[in-house]
Amino acid sequence: MPIDNAGNTLANARRINPTATTQTFSDFVGGTDLNDFYSFSLSSRSSFNLNLGGLNTNADVQIIRDINLNSVVDSPSEIIASGNISGIANEAIRTTLDAGNYFVRVFPGIGSAFSGTNYNLSLTANSLPTQLQFNLNNSNLKPTDNLSINGGAVYDADGFSDLSVVDFRIKQSNGTFIEISDVIKFTPSNSDSRWSGFTYDVSLASLNLKPGNYSLWAIALDKGINTSEVVEKQFTVTPPNTAPNSLSFNIDNPNITTTGTLNISSGQVFDSNGASDISGIDLQIFQNGKLINTVVNDITRIVVNSANTAWGSFTHSLSLNGLNLVAGNYTLRAFAVDKANNISPVVEKQFTVTPPNTAPNSLSFNIDNPNITTTGTLNISSGQVFDSNGASDISTIDLQIFQNGKLINTVVNDITRIVVNSSNTTWGSFTHSLALTGLNLVAGNYTLRAFAIDRANNISPVVEKIFTVIDWFTQNLKDQQIINIARNLSIDGNLSRQDMIDILRDAKDNSVIDSNELSDLKVILSNASRFTMQDHVRVLSNKVVIGDVANITSGIGNLFSGSSATQLERLLSKWFFGSDRPQLTSTSLSYREVKGSLFQNGISYQDVNQGILGDCYFLAGLAATALRTPNVIQSMFIDNGDNTFTVRFYNKGVADFVTVDRFLGTFSDGTIAYANLGAKYDNPNNELWVALAEKAYAQINESGWTMGPGSQDRRNSYQAINGGYTGYAITDITGLITQYDTLDSYDMNAIVTSFNQGKMITFGSKQTGVANNVVSQHAYVLVGYNSSTQRFRLFNPWGVNGGYDSQFVFKDGFLDVTFSELVRNFRSWDKSA
Repeated sequence: MPIDNAGNTLANARRINPTATTQTFSDFVGGTDLNDFYSFSLSSRSSFNLNLGGLNTNADVQIIRDINLNSVVDSPSEIIASGNISGIANEAIRTTLDAGNYFVRVFPGIGSAFSGTNYNLSLTANSLPTQLQFNLNNSNLKPTDNLSINGGAVYDADGFSDLSVVDFRIKQSNGTFIEISDVIKFTPSNSDSRWSGFTYDVSLASLNLKPGNYSLWAIALDKGINTSEVVEKQFTVTPPNTAPNSLSFNIDNPNITTTGTLNISSGQVFDSNGASDISGIDLQIFQNGKLINTVVNDITRIVVNSANTAWGSFTHSLSLNGLNLVAGNYTLRAFAVDKANNISPVVEKQFTVTPPNTAPNSLSFNIDNPNITTTGTLNISSGQVFDSNGASDISTIDLQIFQNGKLINTVVNDITRIVVNSSNTTWGSFTHSLALTGLNLVAGNYTLRAFAIDRANNISPVVEKIFTVIDWFTQNLKDQQIINIARNLSIDGNLSRQDMIDILRDAKDNSVIDSNELSDLKVILSNASRFTMQDHVRVLSNKVVIGDVANITSGIGNLFSGSSATQLERLLSKWFFGSDRPQLTSTSLSYREVKGSLFQNGISYQDVNQGILGDCYFLAGLAATALRTPNVIQSMFIDNGDNTFTVRFYNKGVADFVTVDRFLGTFSDGTIAYANLGAKYDNPNNELWVALAEKAYAQINESGWTMGPGSQDRRNSYQAINGGYTGYAITDITGLITQYDTLDSYDMNAIVTSFNQGKMITFGSKQTGVANNVVSQHAYVLVGYNSSTQRFRLFNPWGVNGGYDSQFVFKDGFLDVTFSELVRNFRSWDKSA
């Protein structure tokens, strides 16, 4: 019975393990045994050799890979290789297989299935070298350099002993190769003997490589002549480095002292490899052919010419200080050195060292005007300087200004003009004018420090002269504290409200205002324009310092020499902080600090809402101003940022000011009693301008000049402004002249014309005989005229919603009347001029 060791299907194929050593399997195929199958696996990509021999009849062989793992060869693609020579000649397959599972099938050839044949199946499998790797140590080489690598390694699953060689070649840009030595020595890895390391180093000197681009080409071979993938690393061969071949420079100052500095200029150097190849220009000093000094401070900064990079330029400063040269003639020898240590031809330049320069040793001068203003000019006279090298050796006399030992200013305008004495040239004389303008000196004592400097930067002994700067403050003021604070606060050229408060409070030192302090305050105010003092600050300060009728009326009194600090503080509180509030009209009323803002949603005559005070004339004046010139209302108030407001009125056309705080008269329920009647004191939406203007009018009434109030009561009280004249109130508010006239039947055209011209117009109602909806003896404001209906629209200062009179009769906030109704109910009218 024929032998049958092999399996007859893929599923029961005989398992074998091919290695690099040839293995032979003998068996029979034919008759009922039409297929012999062998299975094997490869762990890595390998060369595979198969031989089928010892045949009696024709037999064929196949290498199969069951791709879909169904144990059936169901696609031609699963047959990797075949041997199907007719007859009994040996079948041979030589191929390379990737890692994986494979089968060998032996089966009868054409015409031999019945008789069958014995066979001998011989095969080997050898893993290919893989993962060949290395790096170049240098990819930019000269033709005579060595080409070397690092990190050389290769992997062979059969172990490092299976490696034969790493074949190295140099591949040229045209694709041809230059044969070079190979690597045949490998070192196994300590951790994995399948990995092997190697080194490589080859000289390019004998290869005569021309400049250009190359690659180091390599492939690993094992002992079965199996090869790895090709690895290439690029490198460039550059031309050989040639020495710099041109060098030139000048010495600007060939005559120099032992501590001077040689100025090397116009330096030029040429290197065909590029000026960037120059590493430095070496300097040496010779005398009489003997090397005296190898200069440490060589030239290392070369500027490459952008138009021709082979050329470079340089300058250099070579200090002789510390080189211990004595007077005499020397040679500066120089040569350029490139990065390959090639040197240029030597260039020599002569220079002469002269004896060291001695410093100027005498300096004197006078200041003719040692007391001077901040913008004055110091007159320096009788200047004398001595220099044994000659006064012409003096380059300058340096001036510095000190105060209390501290340098304040290094003067730019030094003394540079020295007149050499014709009879003794070692002496020089000078005068000088030193302007203090721009030096920002403040009043005080200063020291002018001076020293002469020669051309070798040697300096003379220092000479100091004292001078005193006097400014406007020291010239015009007497009290030192006021001088200091006024000077410091006005350094920005302005004395603000807070500045003046600070100055006034400073005058309270020792709890009394003395004559010097009072005098100084008056001088400052008389020079308000010098300090760009704002009008309201000047006016309020004048009321404190110079005086005001209100100071007497209020009982505080005007300031005088000997006034107490308490009196001064009361005056400040009155005029700058509004603390001297008007007397209320009833003891049932009280002041409360009111919330809200000065303006809400712009300025309108409709903001006016008269309270319990009979000052319709004043509120009508505010409404008329708001209607025609809201900007006047806007500029009437200054928010001081401390919950106080300075308010402007006009005294015969000249602005006058008073300050109010946020406290307004209120009823016991917290509602406002006067203008803004009925508003809650703690409502953050309150609009305050009308109420604050009314309060300010009551306060400034105490100054005795207001024209609006009808009474002669000049107290600081609301009652004092009860009743008055609307036209005069407009003048007090705006500074404009107003015209009063009785109303008669001839005035219609004049009224309409004036209104159309933008004039402020108010009317005064009759005392008796007025219509039910008209308030008697009351001021109204003309806010509109309808030419079609010829009706006049009047605004009642009681507010847009009107109100009730003392008889509880409702009066409208607006009246729309014909001219005849106007004449019937109103006795007079005022208009702005």
